[in-house]
Amino acid sequence: FDAMRPGQQAEMEFHDMLGNLLFTQSIAQGQQRYVLPAGKLEAGTSFASLRVDGRVVATRRVVVIGG
Repeated sequence: FDAMRPGQQAEMEFHDMLGNLLFTQSIAQGQQRYVLPAGKLEAGTSFASLRVDGRVVATRRVVVIGG
């Protein structure tokens, strides 16, 4: 993730449509990609936010299609 500088703490937060926290995943220093593990989210729409040093720097919609 380009938003991180040395010494910063980062994590991904996932929320449902109502804003309820589903889970949080720490991001390692230097990590530039996050792959969502299969089965972590149920089918539907949720939101993923990148939080750096406690501040949300990006939020994206995530749509999981179940089969």
